Amino acid sequence: MTGTDNCTFTHEQKKMGCKDFRNIPNGVNGVEDRMSVLWEKAVHAGRMDPSRFVAVTSTTAAKIFNIYPQKVWWELSWIPRIGFGTN
Repeated sequence: MTGTDNCTFTHEQKKMGCKDFRNIPNGVNGVEDRMSVLWEKAVHAGRMDPSRFVAVTSTTAAKIFNIYPQKVWWELSWIPRIGFGTN
């Protein structure tokens, strides 16, 4: 199963950890890219088959949260380019 600690912060909120990193707020932005990055680095690279991708990203979590077998559609043809200067 995959998961994230997603939360975005303002510049002022991020500055809370300037002098003491223990005060940096938890969470990162970018959760919207998690699925496409995993597809690219795992399935497209040949490290995982599509069925395992579905289990890792959806089925296992749905079973844990007792919402299996509800279905969600993910548009595979839309895979953004992620990298320096693209976001």
